[in-house]
Amino acid sequence: MDINRKRIVEECRRSRIFNAKQRQIGIDVKALNNQVRECRLIKEKEEENDRRFAEEAKWKSQLGELLERQKDDEIRERNKKLAEFWKTEQRAEERKEFDVYDPDQKKKPAYIVRSCSVSGLQKFECEDLERENRLLKQKKEVQDVLLQQILEKRMRKMKEETEKREWTSVMSQRDSYNQKMDELAMKRRQEASIALIAENQRLAKLKEESLARQKIEDNIEKEKDIEFHVHGCLLRETHGKEMSKEQLKEFYDEHLKQMAEKQKKKDQELYEKSLWDKQLRNMEDSFKRLEEERNNSRRKLDKDILLVNELLAQEQRRQQEFLNRVYTNVPSKEFFEQFNTTSR
Repeated sequence: MDINRKRIVEECRRSRIFNAKQRQIGIDVKALNNQVRECRLIKEKEEENDRRFAEEAKWKSQLGELLERQKDDEIRERNKKLAEFWKTEQRAEERKEFDVYDPDQKKKPAYIVRSCSVSGLQKFECEDLERENRLLKQKKEVQDVLLQQILEKRMRKMKEETEKREWTSVMSQRDSYNQKMDELAMKRRQEASIALIAENQRLAKLKEESLARQKIEDNIEKEKDIEFHVHGCLLRETHGKEMSKEQLKEFYDEHLKQMAEKQKKKDQELYEKSLWDKQLRNMEDSFKRLEEERNNSRRKLDKDILLVNELLAQEQRRQQEFLNRVYTNVPSKEFFEQFNTTSR
């Protein structure tokens, strides 16, 4: 009974020593669960940030569309009121120059001179007594009309330029806001990437420490195994006889096989570690390149905007200089007050 019990104990010990998978490989389930939970939290945080950014961008877009629609409605209502005012308050037959292009002028009775004597002739056939005065009045009215049209055109142009400047200001503000939102989103993504890299580095460091501890434990266990093989009776049979050559050869072959498997595992871990470090370096390089490309595009956009603003400023200065050369006589307040002083 004692011999059988010892034989069973030795067989269990031998299976435990020769089983490299059970003796050397271990899995840290708690660390893996923590890593999965942290990755899930990071992913949920990124999704929440993206959703919030999308909602804010959608709200800003709707606000811009609403403002643009209100502006169009105001312009349409103002044009409608202006056309109604022209139709009711500035009719063509009430203008001073209406007699210049009156279609019914020939149908009206001719002007008769009342200061002639009884025997004197008042009007010959096809004779126009007021031709010179009428031509002078017509020329003056034409000049007044042209001047008024020029002034109205200048005022309308100034108003359009003011509206254009206001619209450009609103668009620039919206573009600057969108640019700030893009920069904020990029910053958030960079922060998330930096946090992910730091977490991966921390996990890699923990893995290295775990491997180092495992290596120390393996070395201690190997020393114990060597001590047991040297001082123990594992290599001898229970009756005190030495092992046969075939058993020794099988034992040494198994031992060499375990050493080769352990070296292969170590090489595999070193290879995976090198791949992980290479991936981290590639991620850092890609982030640096992306940031550099974004900075280059931003600088190029700023240069283009500056060039366009300079061209617009030059065009505006040339136009202002032209207007100053052409319109040298600025109308006074009395000039505008002389119109529409009487009713027909």
